[in-house]
Amino acid sequence: MKKNDRDSSSIEDLLQSLSDANVPESFERSIDGLFSKHLQTVNQTETQGLTLRSQWRNFIMRRKYEFALTTIFFFIVIAVMQFNQTQSSLADTFEKVRSATSMIMIMQMGQNGEYPHSITVYWKTPNLIRINKGSENDFQHQNWWLDGKTATLVDHKEQSATVLKNPKPDHPVAGKQYKDTLKFSTPEGVLSFFSDDCKKTGSIKEDGNVLDVYTGTPADFGPEEKRQDTKLTAYIDTKSHFPKRIEIRDDIDKERGTYGCIKFDFFWNDRIAEDIFKPVIPKNYKYSEIDSNQTAEPLAIKPGEGVGDLKLRMSRDQVIELWGEPDAIFERSHHFDNLLYEDFQYYKRGIIISILPEIGVGQIKCLYSSLLHYAVFLDFTGETPQGVRIGMSEQEIIKRMGEPAKRVETTYGSTHLIQLQYPNNVFFRLMSGYFEKEKDLPHVVLIGVQSEDCPLDQG
Repeated sequence: MKKNDRDSSSIEDLLQSLSDANVPESFERSIDGLFSKHLQTVNQTETQGLTLRSQWRNFIMRRKYEFALTTIFFFIVIAVMQFNQTQSSLADTFEKVRSATSMIMIMQMGQNGEYPHSITVYWKTPNLIRINKGSENDFQHQNWWLDGKTATLVDHKEQSATVLKNPKPDHPVAGKQYKDTLKFSTPEGVLSFFSDDCKKTGSIKEDGNVLDVYTGTPADFGPEEKRQDTKLTAYIDTKSHFPKRIEIRDDIDKERGTYGCIKFDFFWNDRIAEDIFKPVIPKNYKYSEIDSNQTAEPLAIKPGEGVGDLKLRMSRDQVIELWGEPDAIFERSHHFDNLLYEDFQYYKRGIIISILPEIGVGQIKCLYSSLLHYAVFLDFTGETPQGVRIGMSEQEIIKRMGEPAKRVETTYGSTHLIQLQYPNNVFFRLMSGYFEKEKDLPHVVLIGVQSEDCPLDQG
C-alpha cells in the first residue's frame, strides 16, 4: 500500500468516527473540508513528484554523453590541480633553498644501508665554505676552507697544508662550479639533485613534523645510461619547505642485491660560528702556497720516454732526488689485481706520477688544474712533439697526430668524455664543460705517457 493510500484510509476512518459520534454538523463539515484539502495536496504532490522524476530521468538519458564528458573533465581538472600543487610545492622549496643564509650538510656514503664515509659541509653567505672530508681513519681526511678568494686545503693524512690564491672560476672546489661530490657544497648544488620526474608520492610524520616525500631519478648524478637504476627520495618539511633529508640509492648488482647509498641530512639558517670558516693549520704540517696566476714550467711530453727530465721506470728515490718531495702522496690500489702503488702529486708542475713496486715510474699524467676536486694544481703548460697541449679539441689532435689506435666515448650526466689512445702509450682525456670556448664540446684536460709493462688504465 502506498503512503498516500494509507493517509486517505486513515482520514476517511476519522471522518466516519466523527459522524458516528454525533458531533455538530458544522464542525463535521469543517473537518471534512480541511482533510479533503490535505488529500488533494498529497495527491497533487505525489503526481508532481512522479512527473519530476520522469522528466529528470528523460533529461539524464538525453544528456548522458554530455554528463560523461563533464565527469571526465571534472577528474582532469582535479588531476591538474594536484599536479600544479606538487609543482608549486617544489617551487616553494627551490625558492626557500635559494634564499637560505646558511646550510649544514652531513653527507654519508656506503653500501647496503651502511655508511662508513662522511663529509660535513658548512656554508654561509657570502660564499664561505668549510668542507670536512672523512674521519681520522678514512682514506682521505681533509679540511677545505673557501672564501671566494683563496682555497685552503689541510690534509691530515699527509700532514700538509696548501693555500690556493686567486682560484679560477671553474675550479671544482674554490670556483663557481662544483664537480663530483663537492658540487653539492652550496644550496644551488643541492637543487641540482632534483630532476623533472620528481613527484610527490606521500607524506610521513617524523619528530613531530610532517614531511612530504618526493621520489624520482636524480639529475646529473652518475652515467646517464645507469641512472635508470638510481632512485632519489627527498623529504621536505611541510612548514619550512626546506629539504630535511635526501637519499640516493644506486643498484650496483641487482642479482646479488648490492646497492650503493648516499644520505644527505640538512640544517638550514642555523647560526654558524665565524671561527668555523677560519683555517686551522697545525704548526708541524708542511705548508705551501700556490697562486693560480702563476704558470707551471713548460715541460716537453716525450711518448715512450717521459716528461721533461723525468723518465719512465725511474725509482721512487730517483724521482725525489730529481724533483724533491711531492706536495702529496696517495696510496692507490689497482682495481683488477689489488696491486698497490703510489701517486706522487706535484701541484706547481701540474703532474701526477704513478710509482709501482716493480716498475718504478709507470705512468705520468699532465693535468688541467680544474680536473681534480681533492687537490690544487697549476695548469700543465707543456706539449707533445706534434704540438698537442691542454685545451685542444679532438679535431685538433687528429689533425696533428692522425686517427687514434683506440677511441672510447662516454657520457656522465651533462659531461661528455672522450679517451684517445695512440702508439707509444701516449693518451688523452677530453671532457666538456671546462673551457669557455665551445664549452659543450670535449677538450683535452689530461695528457699521459705510460711504460709498456704498466697495468694501469690509460686515461
